[in-house]
Amino acid sequence: MESSVYSLSQKIAQTQNKPDYILNIGVCGVVSSPEEVLPVIQAYRTIKRSTEKELVTPLTHMSYPLKTILCSDLVVTADDQMGKHEYVDMESYGIAYVCEKEKIPYSIIKSVFDTVGPLSKQVDL
Repeated sequence: MESSVYSLSQKIAQTQNKPDYILNIGVCGVVSSPEEVLPVIQAYRTIKRSTEKELVTPLTHMSYPLKTILCSDLVVTADDQMGKHEYVDMESYGIAYVCEKEKIPYSIIKSVFDTVGPLSKQVDL
């Protein structure tokens, strides 16, 4: 997570003109099996798992079904770590935070990549 957020903040700091729009496209995990959920979502709320702080994404357009995404600094390996949330990733909150602070409109689009569970521990970070 830190590398994508750091890269974004550095790029903004190094340019004289801020970007007009930031589109974050990436992958996420899901509690259900991937066959039972939408293959692509658009995040309208990002929640930081460690603090429960929430950012609501201003919707400039809707490309995909709107969902809440939980953002965790650690790999989530069990359903009970997700609370009531269905989707999880590691960078959405940081990207949204930088965009909010810099007043840059943004969208977060995620494709479901894997299922949250014991095998999540085997992910190579």
